[in-house]
Amino acid sequence: MTPRDVNDLRARLESAATTAARLAAHAEDLSCSIKGCGRPVVTRGWCTTHYGRWRRTGDPLGWVRVLIPEGAICAIADCEIPVYARGWCHRHYKRWLKHGDPEVNYPRAIRVDSNGYRFLPQVNGVRILEHRAVLLAVIGPGEHPCFWCGATVSWDADRRDPRKLVVDHFDGDRLNNDPANLLPSCSACNARRSARGRPRRPVCAKGHPMEGKNLYVSPEGRRHCRACARDRDRTRRLRKSEARVAQ
Repeated sequence: MTPRDVNDLRARLESAATTAARLAAHAEDLSCSIKGCGRPVVTRGWCTTHYGRWRRTGDPLGWVRVLIPEGAICAIADCEIPVYARGWCHRHYKRWLKHGDPEVNYPRAIRVDSNGYRFLPQVNGVRILEHRAVLLAVIGPGEHPCFWCGATVSWDADRRDPRKLVVDHFDGDRLNNDPANLLPSCSACNARRSARGRPRRPVCAKGHPMEGKNLYVSPEGRRHCRACARDRDRTRRLRKSEARVAQ
């Protein structure tokens, strides 16, 4: 071992001793504030044990298990749910944990998707649109006539099927899910009504006129450019032929 290695080792040991002394000096500040408890602080100046006792009993020194009488009801007025903790039901207990008051009830924010429709909490990973759930509860499942053209539409039809039941907002407000404002509709009528509020483009994205023989309107009411469709088909055929030649 060279003299240089000895000096490096001595410097490391001195640094470690200094760090240990510094931590020992602040050990009291990093320990639980309860007298005689040397566990490290987690939150509120208490260790995990005393913080858990405070959450359960309201006292960091409380350790006696509170026995809930059988059939006990939540202490909040007009709440008949069984007691969960601290004399409250699970819902009011969670409100107390979050807000400090078991009776506070902040309104939930309106959750809206990218299309402007309000949706409900997911069920089994599936998002449920509120307007569809409301109309389904009003008119029931199965087949129904379109409010506008009378065509038969069904809740069970495939998404791309023209017979798929679409919920139409009568006033055009997608957030107004009042049952009186929701109507069963076919996709074509719904698309035509939604297109009334916005001007139709005279040309497509590539400059082809969207009128006359070049315009194709799908059963859903969508407008398509025939020239662009021919170009896409031509490009697709060319790629297939090149792939066969390459083989």
